[in-house]
Amino acid sequence: MLEKYQQRDFSVADAFSVLYHVRQEGIWATRVTFVYSAEENAVYYLENNQFDMIQKYVFPA
Repeated sequence: MLEKYQQRDFSVADAFSVLYHVRQEGIWATRVTFVYSAEENAVYYLENNQFDMIQKYVFPA
């Protein structure tokens, strides 16, 4: 799955796309998903597989 990203930059959206495809559901469901952006010094996150509700936390400089 990751091979297609080797020829270009790997964006936050790309990371969430991969994580969406490998998420767990049911009793072992993924509860929290994080993606860190070094460029933005920020963490994007979501809870309970709600990929339509991504939130962002920017670390203070």
